[in-house]
Order: sequence, then C-alpha cells, then structure tokens
Amino acid sequence: MDKQLSERIDDYLAEHRQEIIDTLFALARIPSVQGEPREGKPYGEAVADVLDKALELCKQQGLETENIDYYCGSARYGSAEKELGFVAHLDVVPAGDGWSGDPFEPFLRDGYAVGRGVRDNKNGAVCGLFAIRCIKDLAIPLRHALRLIFGCSEETGMDDLPHYLEKHAAPSFSIVPDTSFPVCYGEKGIYTADLLLPVGREVFAFKGGIASNVVPDKAQVRIFAGERTVDVESEHVHAERQGHELLISADGVTAHASQPQNSVSAIYELAAALCRAPEICSEKTLHAMKFMRDMLSDNFGEHLGIAMSDEPSGKLTCICGLAELEGGAIRMNLNIRYPVTCDGEEITKNLRHTAMQYGVALTHVRDDKPNFLPRDLPAVGMLTDIYNEVTGRSKQPYVMGGGTYARHLPNAVAFGPDDPDEALPCPPGHGSCHEPDECQSIAGLMQAAKIYVHALIELDKVID
Repeated sequence: MDKQLSERIDDYLAEHRQEIIDTLFALARIPSVQGEPREGKPYGEAVADVLDKALELCKQQGLETENIDYYCGSARYGSAEKELGFVAHLDVVPAGDGWSGDPFEPFLRDGYAVGRGVRDNKNGAVCGLFAIRCIKDLAIPLRHALRLIFGCSEETGMDDLPHYLEKHAAPSFSIVPDTSFPVCYGEKGIYTADLLLPVGREVFAFKGGIASNVVPDKAQVRIFAGERTVDVESEHVHAERQGHELLISADGVTAHASQPQNSVSAIYELAAALCRAPEICSEKTLHAMKFMRDMLSDNFGEHLGIAMSDEPSGKLTCICGLAELEGGAIRMNLNIRYPVTCDGEEITKNLRHTAMQYGVALTHVRDDKPNFLPRDLPAVGMLTDIYNEVTGRSKQPYVMGGGTYARHLPNAVAFGPDDPDEALPCPPGHGSCHEPDECQSIAGLMQAAKIYVHALIELDKVID
C-alpha cells in the first residue's frame, strides 16, 4: 500500500468527516420501509424518497446518476467501458418497539450514530459515495469506471437488482458493503415457506413479528376464556382479562434471522403459554400450539426434521419471523438459512413430511440458492489483505448466514463495513441490524471508507 497515497486518503476523509455523518443522517431520516406500491414507485413513497435523496447527493458531487424505475438507482464516475461496482441498499426493516428515541431522527451518542438504517445499510451507501468521491477528487487514475448502485428492495425479496440487470450489464467485479469485514466469500441459501396451522373458533386474533427475517420480539393472541381463571404468566408472557376474553402478550429478544442463537422468540413464548392453559384451548388449537412450541424450541430445524450442516458454513438456522391468524388458521412463516453445499430440495422434502405427520399445510415455498465463490480467488485474498493491513489484524475470509446482493451478481463478494470484533454499547437485543437502537460507530465508518478507497484502487489493477 503506497504510504504517500494512504496519507492523502486519510487527510481527505478526515476533512470530510462531518459531511459523511451529515450524509448518513440525511438518508437515515427517511423511513424507507417498503410500503404500498404507487404508480411508477413499486416499493412505495418512502423508498422512492430515499432513492431521490441519494441520487440528489450523488449528482451534487458531479456523478452521473440514473433512476432505474425506482427499483434501483446508480451513480457513475469515469468513462471506461468496464466497471467496478459498489452495491448497497437504501430500504430498511420496520423500526419496531424498544427504541430510546425516534428511530427516524438519528443522533450521536458516545461516538455512535443511532437510528434505523445507520448500520443496515445506509452506512454502506455512504461509504461507497465517499470512497468514489475521494478517488475522483484526488484524481487517482483508474482503468475502470466506478458504479455505485442503490437497491430498494433488499429486505423484501431482492427483486430490485434483477430489474437493474435487465437494463445494465453487471460490473466486472462488485463489492457489497452489507456484512462484517473481512471478505464473506459464501452466503447460505435463504429458504422461506409458510405452514398453515388450523385453530379453533375461540381464537379471535394471533399476530407476531414485523418481518420474515427478524426474530419477533412481540406477539399477541386474543382468545375466549369465559369465566375460567388461567395462569399463563411468565418472564416473557403477560395476560389481561377483557370480559370473557384474554389478551395474552409475549415479549422476546430480537435478532437477525441468520444469527438467532441468543434471541428469544415471542411467538415461541406465546405458543408455550397457551400450551400451559389447555382448559381454554380447543383440541385443534392445542394441537397447533404444541406444534408451534415444539418446532420453535430450537434454532436449527431439528424438530422440523431439516437439520443439516457443512464445514464451510456450519449449521442450518431456522426462525419463525411472522405468524398471523388468517381464515381459521395461523400462517407461520419460516425463514431458514441453509449451508452452502446443501440443497433446498431436501428441505422441501423433509418439511412436507413433517407437515403431513402433524396435519398442517406447507405453502409459499421460496428457495434462494447459496452464493459460494472459491476461497482462493485472488480478489478474496487481496481484499482480506487490505483489511488486515489497514486495521493491523489477521482475519480470515468467512461464510455467513445472511443474504446480500452478492448472490445476485457475478463476481461479487460481501465486504464490510461492520467490525467483526465490535462490542456494541447496548444491552442484548439492541444496537445491531434489525434491532432497536441500531447504531454505527463513527470511527468504524471512517475506517471502512478508507478500506473501500484502497479496495477500489487495488481491484482496478487486477480485475480485467
């Protein structure tokens, strides 16, 4: 790494530190949760607004911008035919409860930005913009053009990037800044499906979760109890009598679907509570609650009959992110992350077997296959070396359970911007992606921007 160039990059980023923070806050103030489609705006008004803002900020810096039908946007620097890509997303999951402030009015606390999206993934978008600006403003010569792509539906199915690729060729190589450093060279398969659990007419409402890919921290059931005295209270469960009905609420500890090990599912707690009160449940409802309780009693699909693992990526993980009463049955949405060398067809086969055994229906199966590049790919080693040189660490590339845009692009890896050793200044269930009080270290943000500048410069030398 050229010492003199590195110092110039350091000076540039330090000079623009406050602008980097202001840009992150400008994007994070827009509540870009997918909403009802509008004409020409497939993901709703708020997502369209954040894309407009991002493209405005890029255009102000002299980048060539394009809005691809509000599915994606892009900003380009350079005139070369071949491109290096930097692909981030601007949509966010719903805020949920438990925040210490307004989730869409970001603020600084103890060196951290706090707000929905500051960590997932508007930090990546901001790093990409300022990495490209640094290269542009310092007039660092490159053989490739640089393309910053803003996705708008990463959290809700990733149908945005295929739309982009219908109209543009993919970059020769792409960085996806939507995970931890160093290089993630493989992503588990993402498999979702619904199980339909019939319940009795005494259940008036059942609802839990805010998104498929989030362990739910809230769930409620409204059920007829008559005059019976029922004790379902526990550490996570509370009940309120409303005439002849009981409103039973469960709290949990949220986490991303790819890392559920330390979470507590509110849906599981609610099902377990109803199993402790068989006197108010019909046989049909009790059967459904026992199924839900048993199937969610582990995070690895063991009780569903789908447990599997491999050496690169470890165990399959499984959560129920959403559950809701619909037409006499509870729709129980499963979000499964399966190992990179395994097959989603085996999951379907085993889920159907389990569903038939228990008399429930399996529907809405979706299998997003794993993404897996060779660990010895030169770009993987080079990016890992850049990270280790900048940070003074000796980390190795890895495989993860999360899913990023890398799985929809040829020659792409997820790379940062999160610090793999960071201990967030938050209680359990707070601070990280998809959690309340989501936060981003400003020092980490600045370091990530530096790593990305060097990454783009070095990739330019080795990518044809």
